[in-house]
Amino acid sequence: VLVRALCTYLSSCNWVIDEKVFGQMLNYSFDHKLSRSLAELMQRMIPDSDTRSLLNRLMLVKTVFSEDDVKALASVSPQIAEPRSKLMSLTPGWVTEESGLYKVTPLYDKAWTPDMDNECYRSCNWLLASRIMIKTEPLNELDVLHYILYAQNAERYDEAGLMYMRALEKIRKEDFPKLTILPSMWVDVPLPIQMTENLRIAIRVQQLTILKDLSSNKRNYILNDLCRIIEGAAES
Repeated sequence: VLVRALCTYLSSCNWVIDEKVFGQMLNYSFDHKLSRSLAELMQRMIPDSDTRSLLNRLMLVKTVFSEDDVKALASVSPQIAEPRSKLMSLTPGWVTEESGLYKVTPLYDKAWTPDMDNECYRSCNWLLASRIMIKTEPLNELDVLHYILYAQNAERYDEAGLMYMRALEKIRKEDFPKLTILPSMWVDVPLPIQMTENLRIAIRVQQLTILKDLSSNKRNYILNDLCRIIEGAAES
């Protein structure tokens, strides 16, 4: 399936593999030509609409997933019957399996935008965020980042912000080893405007208090943004 999609894409480029096309192939970053090829290929090779719907939901998952995750996503309205058999029909062409865990083939994950209505999109993302919270082992940095992303996609912005604040507290207690991304998150860009003002104020204060290694530019950005949020709250 993967080879066929790439061949269709390269044919649309007249088999001219210049630096741009080669770079796109290496990075799984393609233009609308490949997306169109994938759409046509998906229609032909997955004639069952429910199976295509399940694949679209699986594309929302940012890491490997289990059969239980598949069943949970299939339970979101509109429900998809027989999710396990549909998963098996997607393996190995569209979904790869290793040691009982699954992952959507990277090409589709990068080149295809999940096709579903907004309500289903929000519900699936919130389900994925909620499933992170039922893990038995302590959350790591990647879990936190995925939760924040899923929560924002589900338009649960305050939940995303509260998770970030809990992560900052873990940073203060040095509960997160070898952090790479969390300390730099939201330190030089605005917080989502959909978050309540009180939460945005609390996040900015906590950043200034806990993140000791901020550059002067980033610390000034956070401080100036905090002042703007407070001024906006006073005016409203």
